[in-house]
Amino acid sequence: MSVNENAEVVVRKTDATHAEPVPVKDAVVGADTPMPEAGAPASVAADAASATTAYVVKRIPPADGDTTEDVQKIEIIDRLVRRPMRIGDKEVIYADLAAMTAMERPSFRNDADIERVVLPEGLTTLPDGYFYNCINLKEVELPSTLTEVSRYAFYGCASLQRITIPPHVTAIGEFAFNGCASLEEMVLPATVTTIGTAAFALCTNLKKLTIPETARITAIGSHWVQDCHDIEPLTIPEDLEILRTSFLYNCPNTTKALVPPAVKEMEENVFFKSAVKTVTMTNGKLWLHTAALAGLEEAEIIYESPAGPVKVDWEDIVEPLTLEELMIRQEEQRQKGAASARETATT
Repeated sequence: MSVNENAEVVVRKTDATHAEPVPVKDAVVGADTPMPEAGAPASVAADAASATTAYVVKRIPPADGDTTEDVQKIEIIDRLVRRPMRIGDKEVIYADLAAMTAMERPSFRNDADIERVVLPEGLTTLPDGYFYNCINLKEVELPSTLTEVSRYAFYGCASLQRITIPPHVTAIGEFAFNGCASLEEMVLPATVTTIGTAAFALCTNLKKLTIPETARITAIGSHWVQDCHDIEPLTIPEDLEILRTSFLYNCPNTTKALVPPAVKEMEENVFFKSAVKTVTMTNGKLWLHTAALAGLEEAEIIYESPAGPVKVDWEDIVEPLTLEELMIRQEEQRQKGAASARETATT
């Protein structure tokens, strides 16, 4: 980053007092240099490696008609408790661990100015709604210590292009990435066990969602990938216990669904407005809600029973029951129909 030799430096303390402007020749983001005291003529730096102290480095663009690209002003904030004020063009923001853990409300909520943020090592949970509706946010570096992406964390971040989920994250909160329309790929670590409601819904350009085979995901909320029109075919995780409503809502590339034995319950409208043409189930104790298989009028639904494959008629589910009970009901209906046909034939 090039800095005008006479650039103005402002050091803003948490008590809102300001240091006198001092001249600075160079500004470096990432150097291990202590924060300058008021009036100290030294380089402006942020310790990006540990981020134990937060420095917000932004720049003011040149005045109209000025062709220089040198930075004209630098503002440093030593505790990022509230979102910083915009000072013109965007630069990197380094967040502060102590401030984030002590904060009472999200600091970047509805901030349309930020584009790239580096979060500090030591952070374990991203606060609820931390980047809510940051419509111009393009890239975030998450710390390796993170274990949870909380609900609404990146909700409405329509410009977010890339993000790496750290290897120790176990939970993706509800609506965490909802509406991230520029996100094209997401790779989840093998440590993830839960994904919240609508976590990736309305990620309309999401093409690939990778879940490692070794991941043991036991819970996924309803509508989790709703309207992800371009997403590659998805498989139901082997350890999932409940299939929630609208599991594949408006995801046209997934045409086959194998329901693993671990799934104990299917809510209503699991495959509603999906493109699924084949459903295979293997757990006879699977609890089916009324209309659990609604929307599959043209699909082939098979129960791989111990005696062999049996075709399932979803219209026979008029009340909650297990898959085995449904098979008994279907067989009774079949026998009644056969008896009625014989009686008709003899009269």
